[in-house]
Amino acid sequence: MPADSGMAFVVVTHQLPDHASLLPELLGRYTSMPISEVTTGMPVQANQLYLSTPGSYLSIFNATLQPMTPERTNGPPLPIDYFFRALAEDQQEQAIGIVLSGTGTDGTLGLQAVKGYGGLTLVQAADDARFPGMPQSALATGAVDHVLPVAAMPQALLAIAQTPYWATPTGEGSRPDWTDERLRQLFILLRNRTRHDFAAYKPTTIRRRLERRMAVHQLDTPQQYLQLVQDQPHELDLLFREFLISGFTNSGRLSSS
Repeated sequence: MPADSGMAFVVVTHQLPDHASLLPELLGRYTSMPISEVTTGMPVQANQLYLSTPGSYLSIFNATLQPMTPERTNGPPLPIDYFFRALAEDQQEQAIGIVLSGTGTDGTLGLQAVKGYGGLTLVQAADDARFPGMPQSALATGAVDHVLPVAAMPQALLAIAQTPYWATPTGEGSRPDWTDERLRQLFILLRNRTRHDFAAYKPTTIRRRLERRMAVHQLDTPQQYLQLVQDQPHELDLLFREFLISGFTNSGRLSSS
């Protein structure tokens, strides 16, 4: 990634307590971004890299990183799930979750939370990963937006960050013109494909989720998206699944679950 992308990066890994981490030195060879190990509350700043410390979990609240002592459990530690869930709740649409090479399932549930709150999700392609277990587990949820080799991720992140959905997360500025007629066309296609009618759902909420799918595909207009779903009907399955992941109710609000 360029050092001036406007993004902040948080790296959470599996490290044993009392382990002397070499990550700051190793990552420093590949980036000119400032690198900080989070040992106390630390406000997140753009163009910086933050690392979890061995044996601790990371949380985030009001854009401030906070190290936490993990609860004692009989299962394996899941620091990535823990951070992703906190990130999803705190940053919502501005959250990006990336699962890289690793064994086990850590990150799978957390990535679903990121997707549910409208954030972006990526996993490393299995044939690009030394240990494909974590990417494959995350991919099996259906909550992954992009599957890419690591070398292709920077370009994808930079391109997607410039789309109106992520550049204007609160809906300010220019937004795609999802007219009632275009929504009806989409609802017909969805109903024919899934046997589910979304016509009674809250239009503003529906439009926001559609804007997200357009951003994932880097499309500018609703007409382009309508053409996409006709050319690639599987996109309707992904859109339907995203509505379900988002916890839609008939009122168009997100459920507490």
